[in-house]
Formats: sequence, structure tokens, C-alpha cells
Amino acid sequence: MLLSLLALWTPAGAQVALKSGAAYVVQNVATGSFVTNGGSMANDVPLALADRDAGSAAQEWTLIAIDEDEGLWALYNAYAMKAADMALTSTADRQGRLIQWNYSGSANQAFRIAPVDDAGEVFQLVCNARPGQAVAAGDDGGLSLSDDLGSAATHFR
Repeated sequence: MLLSLLALWTPAGAQVALKSGAAYVVQNVATGSFVTNGGSMANDVPLALADRDAGSAAQEWTLIAIDEDEGLWALYNAYAMKAADMALTSTADRQGRLIQWNYSGSANQAFRIAPVDDAGEVFQLVCNARPGQAVAAGDDGGLSLSDDLGSAATHFR
């Protein structure tokens, strides 16, 4: 059974324990679209947003605890056997763009999942290496890091 990440918070907004190994779908609040790898199994593929496809394993993301004590998580797609990666040290055209890469638990793959509303139904995927940046939906349907943490483009459920 897939869950939306909004199930990770209680109605009062108190964060409950994240479940490593559980599969989730991740929806951008601003667009209503879902994070996908488009069915690709290759490294360096840009992750994007797409309409929900309930039969697509490309939209299923498993939480992997990188460091539970520090609250660091990776998003892993079991179909592709790849993790969401922020390409922090990539070439200029790819840097800060969300791609998929072999899972390593590196800084490129370490997210803090931070609630942004009182109800605990909306969150941000904050870059641990750059805490002033979070994953955001782009006008082109792609995903990249943004320092506008107040933007709905950085809000997911």
C-alpha cells in the first residue's frame, strides 16, 4: 500500500516517526503533480512532476534512513534502484537539479523532511548540505533547489 507523505504527521502537526522502508508518493502542492523518474532506470535522469499514474512504480519513493538521529532521509525508487540526488557537485547545467543516481547516502541524497503548516499536511524536502534550500517545482515541470522557502513550489504532500 502506498501512502502520501502527509500521513507522516498527526493532525496537530506533531511529527511522528518516519518509517524507513515504506513506499510513498510525493505530490507538489503548487502543481498537484507527482514526483517521477518517468520510468527510466538510468543514472543522471532528471526527476520531474507528472499526473498521478497509480500503476507506475516510477512514482513510488521509499524512505531510507541515512541518519535517523540527525533526521536525514533519502528518497529511493525501488523500480529504478536509484535515489533522488540533488547534484550538488555536478556540472553547472545540472547543479542543484533533482536527478536520480545510485544510492550512496551522500550529502547529495540527504534530505530533511520538514513540515511547513500547522496541520502537518504539507512539508518541504530541505537539502541537508544547504539548509536554506529546498526542492521546488520549476515552470518546466522539473525539480531543483530553491532558496525561496516561502514559495508554494517548495511545498509537498
